[in-house]
Amino acid sequence: MLGVLYFSDLTELYQVRDEYIRSRPVVAIILIDNYEELTKNLTESAISSMNAKLNETITRWTEGYSGLLRRLERNRFLFIFEKRDLERAKENKFSLLEDIHEIVNSSGLPASISIGLGVDGEKLRGKLRFCRAGHRDGTEPRRRSGGHQETGSTSISTAGGTGKRITAARYVPV
Repeated sequence: MLGVLYFSDLTELYQVRDEYIRSRPVVAIILIDNYEELTKNLTESAISSMNAKLNETITRWTEGYSGLLRRLERNRFLFIFEKRDLERAKENKFSLLEDIHEIVNSSGLPASISIGLGVDGEKLRGKLRFCRAGHRDGTEPRRRSGGHQETGSTSISTAGGTGKRITAARYVPV
């Protein structure tokens, strides 16, 4: 009786698989929830200054991740980045939420944002659909008491609009 024993090193295959998973794109829509209230009764120069602060804060946060940021509208941004950076953002408890709350208009109203994440879609279009699922018809955030902002496949909530308590939960649109 003759037997054959065959060994194969799969280390490189697993490393390539893991790198593929970590490099998958994540689509995020960042929405400034109370933009109208922030800019209400402000002069044009004050609105310009407010926009500059918001842009600078969002841009500074996204620079910490390898991704692409585009402003879609005056209160909406598209951010595409890698899944490995999503893990880091979760570890940092989406510090952008707290950073944005530091921006206050002349009447003392702090800025508020919601972040819709598309992680689970097979293609970019599916990820964008997940991302928009956290916003009614893609334009308004779903608000609940306590300043809760839902996102496509992750839910981020802020306690009383302070941005101090952040929890994550799974959300899948039906």
